[in-house]
Amino acid sequence: MLQKLIITILCTYSLIGHCDNPIELQSGPNFLDFNNDGLQDVVFKGLYDNSTSHPDTTYTFYIKSKEGHFLHTPIGENIQNITFWDEKVSGLGYLFRDLQVFKIQNKMIIVIATKTQVNNFDKSPVTLTYYHLRKSPDGPGQIPFRWVEFKSSQTKQQYESVESAFNEVK
Repeated sequence: MLQKLIITILCTYSLIGHCDNPIELQSGPNFLDFNNDGLQDVVFKGLYDNSTSHPDTTYTFYIKSKEGHFLHTPIGENIQNITFWDEKVSGLGYLFRDLQVFKIQNKMIIVIATKTQVNNFDKSPVTLTYYHLRKSPDGPGQIPFRWVEFKSSQTKQQYESVESAFNEVK
């Protein structure tokens, strides 16, 4: 009985949007509805292998149009940022920049974690930059959608590698 009550409380808490829900992305296509239109958009998680000891993970986002086309969706104001790359320190696997998708209050967001002291093996604060999906104004030369920054914060704790910093996403 107590277990059912706890599960009910946790589910209610999550449904009203107070819980941060990271979305685990698998290698290859990941189908998610980023803009809540009922269509399955896609993010491709891949590996850029440059024949070194530290290949980079890449993420490319597409929004599916009502006509069935997949539209590139850049992160940030620079339309050149079609593909996001994580960044590692040498072959040791210390990430000083990475990306995670979250579902918060029934909206999908992207959070990019960036270590403030790049190429440093010591613990340091991490900057968390939050992006939400925004439809662009209609018109020639406009990209239909883009991920736009809406918030940035610095972690309270210090980290060797940024993947643990995602625990501070709010």
